[in-house]
Amino acid sequence: MPSRKLLLIFTPLSALSTYLLAPPTMRLFRSLGHVQANFQGKKIPQGVGILFVAASGPWYLLYLAVGPLSRSDRLTLSALFSAVFALGLLGLADDFFGSASARGLKGHLKALLRGQITTGIIKAAGGLALAWLISGFYYSTRAEVVVNTLVLALFTNLLNLLDLRPGRALKFYLTVAALVILSTIAKDPPQPALFLLPFTGAAAGFLPFDLKARAMMGDAGANMLGLSAGILVTGLLNLKGKFITLILLTILHIIADTYSLSRLISHSRTLTLVDNLGRQE
Repeated sequence: MPSRKLLLIFTPLSALSTYLLAPPTMRLFRSLGHVQANFQGKKIPQGVGILFVAASGPWYLLYLAVGPLSRSDRLTLSALFSAVFALGLLGLADDFFGSASARGLKGHLKALLRGQITTGIIKAAGGLALAWLISGFYYSTRAEVVVNTLVLALFTNLLNLLDLRPGRALKFYLTVAALVILSTIAKDPPQPALFLLPFTGAAAGFLPFDLKARAMMGDAGANMLGLSAGILVTGLLNLKGKFITLILLTILHIIADTYSLSRLISHSRTLTLVDNLGRQE
């Protein structure tokens, strides 16, 4: 059974770990020449979001070593962390080796139709496979597996679409995570969603650097946030709720593809206020 106390202790420690590791990691990425121009044209380190697993990983290992966990809980925790980490590595590969000639899911699909395999297509295929594996691990009926897989995949891509301005994707993720965790933290028995607390803490530790546009978390970070958000949400909802979420995510993707989420945000005073909150570019 997940220990709430230990997870709550390891969450701020994960956040502190990210906060302390971020500056040397950004210097390392700069020294490797791995920088990219942000929306203002300023070149900053990209892909630093891989820190989320580097910062939370040691605390997860300690939790596995000392936590009062059943064999099932250990398997669940290991599976969730491994899936998030694997998707982060796929995103990091896209950050380092991806081509600027193909952008967005549509761009990568067009490249595939021309016979060109891009890192974006590999990342998308890997993300879909991981979403299916996680869904198959939790659910038995075909409908649950299919709907859950699609929700996880669309959440993963949504966070990539949101990660176009400093702090936007992280603020969305942390809001979703806070709402889900607060609604489940007092439930008995403790919910598997609580296992993602240290990872959420690690992501929160990067927020000050993201808001100041000192580094980009890149696909490495956005992919992990998206999969993590999807796991949190699907763990809370029944099949009907997941189906409604799938419809909403599909609508958001259609808007992003035909209109632009940034334009939608800019046309709403409330969304613009939230989007600019804390930003120090």
